[in-house]
Amino acid sequence: MPSMGFTGLRLGAVQKTLASFAIGFVATGVFSVFVQAPAEAVNSCLAGGDYAFKGGREAFSVANPVNHGTSGYVTVPSGGASCQQIASIYVGRGAGWAEFGWVRGWSNCTAGGADDVKYSRPTLFRWMVNSTGQPAGCRVFASRQPSAGTHTFRISDTNGNFYWGPWFDGEELEPSGVLLDFTTGASYVGMERGSAADSPNAEWWALGGWRSGGWQQWASHDKHPGNHGPGSYSIVAVDHGRTQ
Repeated sequence: MPSMGFTGLRLGAVQKTLASFAIGFVATGVFSVFVQAPAEAVNSCLAGGDYAFKGGREAFSVANPVNHGTSGYVTVPSGGASCQQIASIYVGRGAGWAEFGWVRGWSNCTAGGADDVKYSRPTLFRWMVNSTGQPAGCRVFASRQPSAGTHTFRISDTNGNFYWGPWFDGEELEPSGVLLDFTTGASYVGMERGSAADSPNAEWWALGGWRSGGWQQWASHDKHPGNHGPGSYSIVAVDHGRTQ
């Protein structure tokens, strides 16, 4: 996905555009931070974009972008990352997306002017961009660092009012939502890592999309065309994907 003026983002703006909204982000906060370093530290870690990106998508919704949301179980690991690792779910439309997931290691979201923070535990985030590529805001929920294990993630605009928001384990984190210029799109999952020292492992299952007035299991599943770098993405089942 394109950067929003952020430094050292994941795939880099050009690659993400070509990859058709490849995913993700990085962010800011002060909760479980074990170090706040100068920008050079983040730039040396993330220079040139991601070391690897692996993800999948619901092929049906790519061809028929009717989903008002994406949901599923997501594995949350323990501990931090040497550089950076992200795992998320999202709805993509044009050059934009509504995304929700976790980040560990360095984050560099410029929202609020707080940059270059390194999280010692996976920390929840959301990242929004309009279909034209215009940034709509990123946020790290710095106090929300879930325990290791399986949790439910959801990003949606189920009432079609153009306001998108994240849900975690059934709790709506931003009831007011974030205004975007689309109400439907295609469903995706993805993992990004910043260096060879970062884990390649991530997992999603019970994947669903909101369409026709309710949550429906993914109708089909294929690999994201923007996958690159070491590691693999495995389609375990139509609603289950794994990276390693």
